[in-house]
Amino acid sequence: MTVVGGRLLEADRLFLKDFTSLTFKNHMMAVEALHQAGGQAKEYAALYLRHENTKLTEAESVALEAETNEGARFQATMFAKIYAEFVGAVEDFGALCFAIRHRGADGILSHYLASQVGEVGTFFDHVLNNTSEDLSALMKLPDLASIQRQVKPDMFTILSNHYTNAPKLIAEVAAVYRTPPLGTVIRDLSTLPPDWPERIHMLVEAPDARRTTSTKGAIPQVFNKVKHRFMLIESPDEYAKLPTAAGYKAVAIEKTGPKVQVLIEAVGRVSMGAAEIAAVIIALDGAIPTWARCAPRQLPEGIDAEGSSARAETEGRIRITRTARDARVQ
Repeated sequence: MTVVGGRLLEADRLFLKDFTSLTFKNHMMAVEALHQAGGQAKEYAALYLRHENTKLTEAESVALEAETNEGARFQATMFAKIYAEFVGAVEDFGALCFAIRHRGADGILSHYLASQVGEVGTFFDHVLNNTSEDLSALMKLPDLASIQRQVKPDMFTILSNHYTNAPKLIAEVAAVYRTPPLGTVIRDLSTLPPDWPERIHMLVEAPDARRTTSTKGAIPQVFNKVKHRFMLIESPDEYAKLPTAAGYKAVAIEKTGPKVQVLIEAVGRVSMGAAEIAAVIIALDGAIPTWARCAPRQLPEGIDAEGSSARAETEGRIRITRTARDARVQ
């Protein structure tokens, strides 16, 4: 069990404290910077053109950007990175939940750092397949009846609200992980719809590439391709002319301003939702010294082998707030 003297491991307590003060904010900080840069795409494109060719004057780099339309490439890249941050926030959320559920003898921090994409997918699939489970069942936590006998009424009210709201949030995040967000489709490149220039395209499959058929959905596929190969392409119409065009699969994502804003807001909700989960564990640890004794020793579910390691380096702490309680994914 993840206890020392009936309580959380000290390392877990420090991890959750740090998680709720800094770590959960990392994706929100990143998307804000990316969004600001994307909104000034021409200026930033001209700037990096001067880095590519240090002999260019500022006026020459501005003229070159206008000639090459490099700002559009810069903006598309920033949007792809924002999408990747969204996926990263979702996977970090799932990794935290998985680590709490399966904390065992090594504790939450150890499982969180070692968690893989397959384990995140396994947890989310468990959530989607067991919709009647409450927070105590999902996370192997004390049930509300046992909590009520051990805490003051005001703390019980706070914990009750979290026990009610957290499973809804977890289910929403799980659904997003397995189902592409609105405006995102996976298509082969043999035929392109008229609106294809309004989307960015992330190549995820090629006909000659050694691969196994993926069942992970659009979100993990895009994240992996942004993280490992950055397969953002700007000429899907040229791929469509290839004899093997049907073998090329791409995730097409709307890049309109409203869609970008929805993604940014979703990053905030998912990140704050993760902070809420961490805050619940902190509250339980402070209110019920022996709560962690219900921690499971082993992983009861099978782990799928898809994906690569999802890691996070963490620090932070928050109080349980109304804002965090109301976090939702749209």
